[in-house]
Order: sequence, then structure tokens, then C-alpha cells
Amino acid sequence: MLAVILKILSVIGIVLLCLVGLILVLLLLVLILPVKYRLNASKEKETELIAVFKLTYFFRILRAFAVYEKKKVTVSVKILWFKLFSMEFPQKDDEDEMSYEEFDEMLEEELSDDDFEITSDDSSTVSSSVSDEELHNDLFGDDEDESGTEEESVNSGGSVDMNGTGEEAVHSDTYDDEDDEPDGLSGKVSALISKIKCKISAIYDKIKKVRSELRYYRNILNSNEASYALRVIRKRIKKIFKLILPRKVRCDLIYGFSSPDITGKVYGLYCLIRNRFTKGSRVCPDFEKAVFEGYIEAKGHFNLISLLYQAVCIILDRNCRKIYRSLRHHKNKDSESGANTEADKSEEAA
Repeated sequence: MLAVILKILSVIGIVLLCLVGLILVLLLLVLILPVKYRLNASKEKETELIAVFKLTYFFRILRAFAVYEKKKVTVSVKILWFKLFSMEFPQKDDEDEMSYEEFDEMLEEELSDDDFEITSDDSSTVSSSVSDEELHNDLFGDDEDESGTEEESVNSGGSVDMNGTGEEAVHSDTYDDEDDEPDGLSGKVSALISKIKCKISAIYDKIKKVRSELRYYRNILNSNEASYALRVIRKRIKKIFKLILPRKVRCDLIYGFSSPDITGKVYGLYCLIRNRFTKGSRVCPDFEKAVFEGYIEAKGHFNLISLLYQAVCIILDRNCRKIYRSLRHHKNKDSESGANTEADKSEEAA
């Protein structure tokens, strides 16, 4: 019985080892097998630009296509004979875009005064705009009402009480009402001033925080660790670009941009990577007009393990890790201070 159990366990162990070995082999194939890509683009004088980008991976099991034709881009991904997804990104024409003048006219039509009129049951319309007199009555209506009631009380009495000096005797209630109105207006003004002060202090605090942040990042960039880290990152990124750039390029182009300096910069970039072009390639810049005619064929490949190696070199660099730790510590410190300020505000509000 024990021998049978041991035999079953040995078979299960062999199967598990085979599965682990198969997974490792697949992982190595995923990292080592090249990712191949190819680009074909052509444009003649009377035809539009047509471009096709094709990417294959893992013995052509995974395939991706991107086609630019008739001012739209179609992207599709396939695994074997099954299509995972397909998307289209149409490009908007200039004729379909609305100008600013048309947009303003549309807003004027939509926000016309007729739309803001309110009709009552007696077919009378009330405009949404408020006159100056109504606004004055809304703000200072209490004074006018009080003065009106005072005049009515004087006129209704028929006689005015006079004291020994010949001055009018006014009731004490009217003085109390007139004294309350300036207090309410001054309270509103003081509340407005306090709000303005709070806004100014908040803006000042934000400016102060931004200045401190800029000072912190400037000190980091000026440190020796940052200079060494940037040197390492620049070196590794250059290697990544060398790996990704196409190995063979064949073209016959006549190109030009609306700005001559851009045309010259593109031609300078072409001169830097001229060794990747085949002998029959020809690139002619046109500095007088914007033009693009001809064809271009480019193909290349790269593997994931080389890109992963360059990324690991950046991550494991001592100076890069120091900069990352300092930035993370500063971020955590800011989040803690923000949480503390929010808690203090909530306590003050409570």
C-alpha cells in the first residue's frame, strides 16, 4: 500500500515538474523571441496617403495591424485565426469643424432674451432683466418703506408735535429702525471683507506651497545623485531607442513642411540615422512648400528581454533609488500634512 502511494506521489511530482518546466520554457520564449514590425507608406500626387503597420510576435501567433486609409485609422489584433478586437478612429475634416463665429451665433440664438421671458395666466410677460430701480428697491427697500411710513404717520396725524425749541418730535421707534439698517449693511460688508481675506490667505498659502515644492525639486535636480541618475537614464534610453529603431529602411521621398526650420531639423535627423537606410534610398527636402510624396518601407525587430534588462539597470542603480526614495518620502509627507490640515478644518467646523 505504501509503495502504491509513493508511486502516485512520484507521478504527481513528475507532472508538476513538467508543468513548471513548460511554464519556464514559455516564459523564456516570450522574452527571447523577437517582436517584428513592418511599415509601408506611400503617397502620390493625385492620391491620398496610405500607410500599413504590421506587428507579429511569438511565431506569428499574435498579430496586430494598423491601417491608415481615407483619413481614418483601423486597428485590429488577432491570435491565430481569431480576432480579439477591431477599432476605427475616423479623422475629422476641416469642413465639419465649427468656426468661432458660427459658435457665437449659435450661442446668441440659444441664449436670446425671448427664451428667458415668463408668461403668466393673464398673457403678460415679465422680462428676466431687472431694472436699476427694482435693484435699488431690493437693496435699500427698508429705508424707503420706513421713510414712507414715517411720512404717512406725520400726515395722518394732521399736526406735528413740537418741543420748546421748535424742532419736530419724532418717535423713538423710527430711530431704532434707522439704526438697525446700517448695522445690517455693515455686517454684510464685514462678512464680504472676511471672505476676501480668507480667499487671499488661501491663495497666498498655495503660492507658498508651490514655491516650496519648486525649491525642493530644484535642489534635487542640482544634487550629484540626480546628475548621475540622469546620466544613467539617458544612456539606457539611448540603448532602448537603438534597439527599437528599424534595422532596414528603403525610401524615395520628397518632403517639406510649412516651416523651413522643421524641414531642416527632419533632414538633420535623417542624416544621423542614414546608415540604417539602404543604398537605393533617396530623401529630398523641399524648403519652399509643404509636400509629401513618395514611399517608405521600414522593418525591424526587438526582444523583450533586452528592454527588460535596460529597465532593470535603471531600477537597480543606486542613485536612481536614492532619488526615488526621497521623492516618495516627500510625497508621503505632503499627503500626511494634507490629511492633518483637513482634520483640523473638520474639527474647527464641528
